[in-house]
Amino acid sequence: MSQQEERNPRSRGVALALALALINANTNAFALALTVNTNALALMALELINAYV
Repeated sequence: MSQQEERNPRSRGVALALALALINANTNAFALALTVNTNALALMALELINAYV
C-alpha cells in the first residue's frame, strides 16, 4: 500500500467513482456520444482505477 493510500484509504473508491461518472456522463442521451469512443473511455477508467490499486 502506498503512503498516499495510508493517508487517504478512500482514494481507490474515489478513483472508481470518478471513472464510472466519466463513462456515464459520456454515454447518456445529452453527451456527445457520436464523437466519444466509449471503449477508449472504459480503458481510461481502468487506468485510473489501476493507478490507485
